[in-house]
Amino acid sequence: MRGKWSTHRLSWILFYGEIPDGMWVLHRCDNRKCVNPNHLYLGTHNDNMDDKVKRHRCRAKSQPGEINGRSKLTDSDVLLIRSFASCGMSHGKIAAISKINKAQVGKIIRGQSWKHLL
Repeated sequence: MRGKWSTHRLSWILFYGEIPDGMWVLHRCDNRKCVNPNHLYLGTHNDNMDDKVKRHRCRAKSQPGEINGRSKLTDSDVLLIRSFASCGMSHGKIAAISKINKAQVGKIIRGQSWKHLL
């Protein structure tokens, strides 16, 4: 073994043996620091990316709207924000009601965020 090794990869090797070429050691528990061999399994890079999407652990661009785990708003909230704006309500008042900042309200109204609802 040469170079830097992740502890979860070392755990796999100690308990199960070598890692085949092209395979990754993945976590069932979503804890990247976990070394419990019962929480680990082998998969490809694509398996890891698919798991990331399934468990909502990816960047906002990959998962738009309310399916993004970091989203504070729902699709309905965004449609309501746009409705308030079309009736002339100020960005400040919309922000206070929605519990988000005015800059985000502006981005929603201009279609810079939540584009999938345009």
